[in-house]
Amino acid sequence: MKLKDSISSYRQPNFWVNSDDPRIEVLAQGLASAESAYRYVRDQIHHSFDVQAEEAPGTAREVLEAGHGLCFAKSHLLAAILRAMRIPSGMVYQRLLLGNTPDEGYCLHGLNAIYDASRDRWFRVDARGNRPGIEAEFSATTEQLAFTVQDNLGEIAYDLIYAQPPQCIQDFYRSNPVGVSVMCRTLPSELE
Repeated sequence: MKLKDSISSYRQPNFWVNSDDPRIEVLAQGLASAESAYRYVRDQIHHSFDVQAEEAPGTAREVLEAGHGLCFAKSHLLAAILRAMRIPSGMVYQRLLLGNTPDEGYCLHGLNAIYDASRDRWFRVDARGNRPGIEAEFSATTEQLAFTVQDNLGEIAYDLIYAQPPQCIQDFYRSNPVGVSVMCRTLPSELE
């Protein structure tokens, strides 16, 4: 994986990754490790599709307040908590089938990259939230993500780590989609 920005950017707050929000700082202080932060976001913050949410919170602060978010927003919250814990973190993306075949289109899926100082390397985790058929786990050595990329079907695991979401994700949230059916139709399908 490659960094899109300077390493200091993966430690600092920005509009989407509100690691300086007092509630996020307090939450981070109560968590013992990167793994406990991951488990909190994966298990305590619902995926908006799973709960049929009518709104799509985008910033880490909004996700914490709402108690749910899409994969992109959950990755913003996890990055914010980790940065508040002084652990460099960013967002990474996968391009996945929207249905079962390429004819049905693609959508982006957001997850996180975390810097492991003891190994001087980045690793990916997926805090989307488990449910039947999705079993993501935290591991600095062996990836167990929510979705396995199928290269032969045009899916992509992008290797660029973002300190803040790319423009297509920002535009998605700024378009203010409401309701699960609208969100589904407006999800970005590839990185710019």
